Order: sequence, then C-alpha cells, then structure tokens
Amino acid sequence: MAKILANFFGILSTIFITKWYGADILGTLAILNSFLAIATIFSLVGSNTAILRMVPEYKNKYSPSMSFLVFKKLSKIIICVSIFIGIIIFFSSSYISDDIFNKPHLKFLFLLSSIILLFRSFEKFSISGLRAVKKIKTFSIIQALIPFSNFIIIIFISYFSIYKYAPIYIQFITTILFSIICIIIVNRTFIKETSNSDIISKISYSELLKTSLPMFLTSSILVIIGKAGILLLSVYVSEEEVAYYSIALKIGMILTFILQSINQVIAPKFSDLFFKKEIDRLFKIARQSTKMMFWVLIFIIICFIAFGKWFFISFYGASFESSYYLLLIISCGFFINAICGSNGYFLNMCGYEREMTITMSALLIFNIVSNLVLLPYYGIYGAAIVFALTQIVKNLILTLIIKYNFNKTFIYIPFITN
Repeated sequence: MAKILANFFGILSTIFITKWYGADILGTLAILNSFLAIATIFSLVGSNTAILRMVPEYKNKYSPSMSFLVFKKLSKIIICVSIFIGIIIFFSSSYISDDIFNKPHLKFLFLLSSIILLFRSFEKFSISGLRAVKKIKTFSIIQALIPFSNFIIIIFISYFSIYKYAPIYIQFITTILFSIICIIIVNRTFIKETSNSDIISKISYSELLKTSLPMFLTSSILVIIGKAGILLLSVYVSEEEVAYYSIALKIGMILTFILQSINQVIAPKFSDLFFKKEIDRLFKIARQSTKMMFWVLIFIIICFIAFGKWFFISFYGASFESSYYLLLIISCGFFINAICGSNGYFLNMCGYEREMTITMSALLIFNIVSNLVLLPYYGIYGAAIVFALTQIVKNLILTLIIKYNFNKTFIYIPFITN
C-alpha cells in the first residue's frame, strides 16, 4: 500500500509539474533522479541491503549494542564514499553537463547533486535501517510521506510564485529533511534497545565490506538497467522527450508492484519447499503463482491499451500522446514476465545465486550496448524497445536455466499450459 501511495503521489506531482512548469522541467527532474540513483548505489556500496541481514544477525549472535555498532560503522563507510564520489561529481560537473549530456544549462544542478548525494545515500540507508530494526509501519509511512510532501510543497510554493527549477530544489530539500528524520528515528530505536551489559565484539570495516560488496553488485546492476535508458536517452534528445519516456516508464512500473507483492509472498515458500526436496509441490506453487500473476497483469495491460491514450492526453496534454505508445512497448516486456513467472526469485531462493549474478551482468552489457545502438536512430522509442527486450531476454534466459536444472518450467500460457 505504501508503494502504491508513493507512486500515486509521484504521478500527481508529474502531472502538476507538466501543467505548471512544462515537460522540459519534468525531463530535467527525470535526468537528475536517474543520475542520483546510480551515484547513490555506488556511494551505498551495498550497505542498504547488507544492513537488513547484518543487524538481526549480530543482534542474535551478540547483543543490540553490537548491531548498533554495525549500523554506525556502515554509516561511516557511506560518509567516506559519498564525500569521495561527491567531490568527483562537483569538480567534473562541467564535463558531465557539457560533454556527456550535451546540456550546459544543467551544470549548476549537477553541482548541487554532488552535495545532495550524501543526504540521498543516508535517506536510502536509514530507510533500510528502519526495516532492519523492524520499524515496518514507520518505514511504510515514510515511503509514502516523501512523495506526498514533495507534492504538497510544490503546490504550496507554486501558489505564490513559479520559479523554473522549483520542483527540483524542493525535492533536494525534502531529501535532506527526510534523511535527518530517518537517522534520528533509527538511532533512537537502537539506543532504546542497548544496555551497558551488552556483549560487544570487534568487527572490522573489511568484514562489513565483505558482506556488502557482493550485494552491491546485484543491486547496482538492477538500478543501472532501470535508469540507463533515461540517462543515455538524455544524451541524444531534449528534456521534453525524456519526460515522455520517463512518464511512460513510471506508469509501467505499476505492473512491478503486482509482481513484487506476489513475489514477497511466494519467495519464502520456494526456499522452504526446495530445501525440503518437495520439487513437485514447489513447481505446483510456482505455476499457480504464475497463473495468478498472468491474469492480474493482463487485466492492467488491457486497461493501459483501452484508457492509456485518454489518460496521457487528458492529464499531461496532447504532446504526451507518444507516452501511450511507449507504454505499450514497455508493457510487452512485462507481458513476457507474466508468462514466465517469478523465475528470478525462484533461482535465488533455490541456491542459484551465481547463475542469477552472471545473467544480470550479461543483461547489463546487453542493455547498455542496445541503448547505444538504438537511441541515436530511434530516440525514445529505442529506449522503450531496449527496456522491453531486456525484460524479455532476462525472462527467457532464466526460464532456460530452470529448464536445464530441473527439466521443467512453470510457464503459463492460457489454453496451452495448465
């Protein structure tokens, strides 16, 4: 529900920004968000994922004080890496805006991004920290509250005056604000649980990095694949066209919420049944989940086809009609995902992490190369085609890996498979 609300307020913000500030500002915001998303992944070095495992692990092995020590040491790593990457971005902001993106007018915004990077990293890390200390309600509220706050503040500021880059500055300010709020909440939660009698053992930074770096590899690949299209697209087209693609992608991401909600339920079942060696039951549940996933996604895709054009033209304007066709292309990738089911989670939960890492690494190369080949000729449509192709290739490869190792799959095609 938190993710749905967050996406809802995010879409409302994009509609408002388009109407009041123009598609070029929305495109600029998409470029900066994609740039910061990738920079943040590198500054976190996997700590936002590692903390989910390490805080409960060290709390159970030793004490709450030990888990707090892990949190503090990971925080210090993030500070050092974020400052280092921030300095590089700060002094190369001219090169990034002029030579990479061919948009000299964005130099100051990239320069500001170098400062915001530290706060963005801590926002992501501390939000993961809330999950690690089981503050799930707080985590969920903040997830929805961040885009809600952006939306409300933009409306409030715009009522008094319209400054071209106001939506971008407002997002930067809310990032700083929520990073501080989350850090305070997480710290207080840890302090409440600690005691002077707690057992504390030594833990080196190398031990922490040994856990976080492999997680960094997988998470960075996923984010880069998701954001590479927008960043590479911004090199070849205007901010307005970037906006057309980014909105289509944002609406298409609604389909991922369905996939995630089903995956979160069945992932533990996959692991449990696999290690119990109940393979037939494992595939039965996998097929059932694929069937459910297929019909839910097909319903939403049909809604996209029937009402998508009306939605984009009515809420964003006639110039966004191209976003409708981009959404249809993007949906093709999710359609194959619906047929193939939760193959990624299946392999991860059944001990095939190595195969997943190799596949995702190959997909990253495929995605970047395909973007570089298609974007100069086909622009925003090339980006949509590459996104869909990446989804299709990923699902086909993972399905083949499952077929090779188990001699069966859980593909669902109506009237053909059960």
